Amino acid sequence: RNKEYEAAVRLVLAGQKAASDHRHFKCVAALTQRLQDTLDLAEEQLDVVLASICYNFDEDTFSKLQRAYTLLNKTQVAMDQLHMHFASAISNAAMQAVMEHQKDNIENSSEQPKFKEMCANVKDSNVVICLLDLCDSLWKIMLSYHHVVNWNTKQNESIQQDNLEYFPETSDFEISVNKEY
Repeated sequence: RNKEYEAAVRLVLAGQKAASDHRHFKCVAALTQRLQDTLDLAEEQLDVVLASICYNFDEDTFSKLQRAYTLLNKTQVAMDQLHMHFASAISNAAMQAVMEHQKDNIENSSEQPKFKEMCANVKDSNVVICLLDLCDSLWKIMLSYHHVVNWNTKQNESIQQDNLEYFPETSDFEISVNKEY
């Protein structure tokens, strides 16, 4: 609720460290497993919030998510997940827009119809409305994607400045690889 993802991850990681330091006690073994389960659950919740970024980018939320993923040492995994969420969002938006304008109710069919078949089943009178709905949905997703790209560009410039200041030996190749990713 409070979007304190970083603090939550920090707390669980601190608990895991404390449990590890006291692993010689028998009662700590169960606690260690529960803390791991809690961390797994937290990562699932982070992924749910990450998926929501595809539809409605919020810089504050995204920054907090990135800090939490950094603590987990999973920033690249998060970016890969985000790319998959965007692909899924596009697919879902297209299916939803077309499904709402069908001639026949084909939802009761035992197998999912192909997108091409669904498009062919759009009522003639609804084609323009369907396209407008589809464009509206895709526009929102692309706008969020644009914001993510801009956020990352700003972060890369900031990180590059910090790296050059604190690590002047950082190669152009290394900077390029990080920036490209």
